[in-house]
Amino acid sequence: MAFLFSFIEFSISSLSFSIKIVSLWLAGIQTWERLTPMVLNLNWVFGFLCCV
Repeated sequence: MAFLFSFIEFSISSLSFSIKIVSLWLAGIQTWERLTPMVLNLNWVFGFLCCV
């Protein structure tokens, strides 16, 4: 019984860890989507300055 309880506890903790990883990953994707246009604009401006 104690083994079963510890196994359930381990499953819950690993599940919450997985949820944290997934939420961090999704937040990272959203941040990347926001930053990508800015980075592309900076590259465009930098390339334009180099050409001039």
